[in-house]
Amino acid sequence: MRKLIYILIAVSFCFLLQAVFPDLFLLFKARPDFLLIIVVLLSHSFSCPSAGLFGLACGLLQDAVGIARLGTNGLAKSIIAISVNLISQKIYPNKVEIQFVILFFATLIQGIILFFVGIVFQQSFPSISSLLIEGLYNGIFGVLTWRLLKAM
Repeated sequence: MRKLIYILIAVSFCFLLQAVFPDLFLLFKARPDFLLIIVVLLSHSFSCPSAGLFGLACGLLQDAVGIARLGTNGLAKSIIAISVNLISQKIYPNKVEIQFVILFFATLIQGIILFFVGIVFQQSFPSISSLLIEGLYNGIFGVLTWRLLKAM
């Protein structure tokens, strides 16, 4: 029960940061995706189906306030959550360097998924340079968030 409360607090805080203060962390036309960070950091602590549902819920939460088609972030984050869950069974994800790399590649995978969804629905999609900056940004914020979560 206590773990669930911490997860709800973390998701709520990340959602508020992303939804209410989107330009606070703007750097080189890129923003960190706090919900992606929390999905990557917490999905290894769930079972595989639960990780997918957790990613889907966080993505739909992001879609509810965004301008993208409903479900695109839900799809991307659920795929990433399941992938991270499966990867975490093979490697030991409790090192800072590994968390950074996983977050960087998760950002790229989300960008690729949103790129293909954008092509299908004729929407705009992120550029490669902003995606790389966002990946670095997510990695840095993810490492800081991971240390904070580990302290709790």
